[in-house]
Amino acid sequence: MNILMTAFEPFGGAKQNQSKRTVEAFKLDDPGMNITTMFLPVDYDDRTIVSLLENDDFDVIILTGEAAGRKKICFEHHAINTTFALAPDNKNITKKGVSIVDDGPLALKNTIGFMTMIDRLPGKHAVKLSFSAGAYLCNMNYYLALYHASVQNKKTKIGFIHVPVFDDDVANDKQINKNIALLKDLIEVLKKEQ
Repeated sequence: MNILMTAFEPFGGAKQNQSKRTVEAFKLDDPGMNITTMFLPVDYDDRTIVSLLENDDFDVIILTGEAAGRKKICFEHHAINTTFALAPDNKNITKKGVSIVDDGPLALKNTIGFMTMIDRLPGKHAVKLSFSAGAYLCNMNYYLALYHASVQNKKTKIGFIHVPVFDDDVANDKQINKNIALLKDLIEVLKKEQ
C-alpha cells in the first residue's frame, strides 16, 4: 500500500507543530507499506499537495494538522471550499471568504470512511468525528486533495486528522505517542479493507 502522510510546518510564531512532530516520529515496520512523508508550508499560494497527486499514485493520503483548544484527535468529515481566517499564513497573507477552487463544490467529504472509522479501530483512542476542519490552511489543503483526486478520477482514500496541541510540553509529548498509536491502527484498518 502506497501512503502519503502530510503535516504542517510551524506557524504563527510557534517553534513546533504537533502534526509535524507526530509525522517525524512515525515509524511503521511493515514491508508491504510504502509511506511518503511531506511537510507542507503554511502558505496560501503553495500547491504541493496538488503536485503530489498529479505525480504519484497513492492508495491513501492522510493529512494532519494541529488544532489548539481541542482535547481529542479529530477525524475531519469534510473540507469546505472557502478560506476565512484571522491569522495570516507564514508569508503574512490573510484570506477571508475566498473560494479555494472557483466553481468547485461547496464541500467535499473524506473518502476514508471516517463516519464509521472510530468503531472500526482496534484500539481505544481519544478520537471524535469533527464536522469542521476550519477555514485555514488545513482545510484548504484537504479541499485541494479531495478536489484534485476527484477531477483526476483517482480512487485514493483521503482524510484529514487534527491532533490536539496543549500549552504544556509534557502533555504534548504524551500526545505524540497517542497520535502515532492512532495512525498505526488507522493504517491497519485501511490495509485490511484494501
